[in-house]
Amino acid sequence: MFEAEDVEEAIALAEEARRDGKYDLFRGQARGWPVVPTFLRLSAAEQERALEKDARYRQWLHGTPGLEQLAAKEDEAMAVAQHYGLSTTFVDFTTEPRIAAFFATETAEPGEEEPRCILCLNAADLKETCEPMRLLGHRSPPAVLPLSVPDLWRLEAQHGVFLHCPLSTLEEDVYDLDRIVFPAAGPVARPTLDEVYPRPSHLETLLDHFFMTERLFQGDARARERLRLWSVLECEAPETGCDPAYVRGGDVPVHPSWEEGRLAPWLAPTPERYEGAVGGETCVLAVEPTTPVSERFSRLVARVLSRLRADSTMRRRLVPWRVQSVPGTGSRLTPEQLNPSLDRLWDGLRVLPCTDEDIAAAIANCILLALHGAGIDPGCSERWFEVARECYGPSLYIQFGVGDGSYSPGFVTTRGLLGAVRDDIGEFIVPAHRDAVLKNPGKLLRAVSSPGKLFDFDRLARAFVREVVPGQVLLGRVALFSPARLESMELIA
Repeated sequence: MFEAEDVEEAIALAEEARRDGKYDLFRGQARGWPVVPTFLRLSAAEQERALEKDARYRQWLHGTPGLEQLAAKEDEAMAVAQHYGLSTTFVDFTTEPRIAAFFATETAEPGEEEPRCILCLNAADLKETCEPMRLLGHRSPPAVLPLSVPDLWRLEAQHGVFLHCPLSTLEEDVYDLDRIVFPAAGPVARPTLDEVYPRPSHLETLLDHFFMTERLFQGDARARERLRLWSVLECEAPETGCDPAYVRGGDVPVHPSWEEGRLAPWLAPTPERYEGAVGGETCVLAVEPTTPVSERFSRLVARVLSRLRADSTMRRRLVPWRVQSVPGTGSRLTPEQLNPSLDRLWDGLRVLPCTDEDIAAAIANCILLALHGAGIDPGCSERWFEVARECYGPSLYIQFGVGDGSYSPGFVTTRGLLGAVRDDIGEFIVPAHRDAVLKNPGKLLRAVSSPGKLFDFDRLARAFVREVVPGQVLLGRVALFSPARLESMELIA
């Protein structure tokens, strides 16, 4: 054990040891606890529940379009699980002492007496120590796994490496790690929280869907209350997504625009490296306080498009879009409310094959909704629906569902929704109901709740990106950025 006077000296000692080749992996801890993976800290009953949750996670991976390659790689799938709080036999390490110091001090308070610690490990030495275990037939001896998981930006930002540790007594029976201990005077200055936990990648955004289904599975009381308040109009359609009372023959064929090959870019964008995506220059947008909504919308769209057309590489980076102060509006909107929503919207849409015009319209709508809804609690759905109608005109409040059981309500204009309906839908509606169904969005969604059977994909995608996504990110919902993932739509209001 080594003692340092403060965190900076601890980092310096670790970096010196790394340069000398003594250690190459580090782990920050609030105390000098022995290394035990989260799964092995659980009771037998807790382990059983953790295994059940892991099984649901694997099932979700296998059933989510675009994640097929990740689902097929055991170690990479477990790496994602480890970084997002599932109990595994992995233990997090990093190649960067300063990252280890961050985790050692992130919860530190000034004046604490208990020392913090950085654990130090030599991967080659561990492998040599554990080699006899492998030769004696141990099925899974401790081992360092330097995994590279495409689109797992947390792992990349944290320079993460995993120690597979199937033993709860690693240090007692196999390998004793060295430690650098130091008093904690507060969190380390660098790296910052945003540097260690970066804005989410496409993969990490998709994980929101899994955790939503977990909350529902666990019977989260708040989720149940939201379901009650939404008072969703239940569609009695069978599994075909079509109601035989309205649909001739009880079914409608999927529209050709939903062909699997055409949807592939919407389901599995090209993975990016975090290092290549950071560094986007902030784009500030001015909003005139006295102009009508339609004019403000047009001007915002023009300004966003001007930026996008001036730099063809902008969509490869995590650009922060920001709104200039709007004097004279009386708006209570704060950057803390709008900025995260704009970040989510940009990050979720820029990698999809939507047009620059669609993204510009989505950013403009997000800003206008935020300005009109400033001060309204994200949970007040009815009031936000009023805001949507102020900004959009005649609108609908719809619950959009995904095949994994997750869902998110959102706002869409009546014109946008009806304009996305396939041109030949009337041929499939029972003649006696045809006129009433085609003119009534509620009846139309009751008749055919399957998006692939009701809509032309390209037209739906345009309305979805421009109108639905802005409301979802503002309300803090699980954002369904890609309409290609939609499996159901039900009218709320």
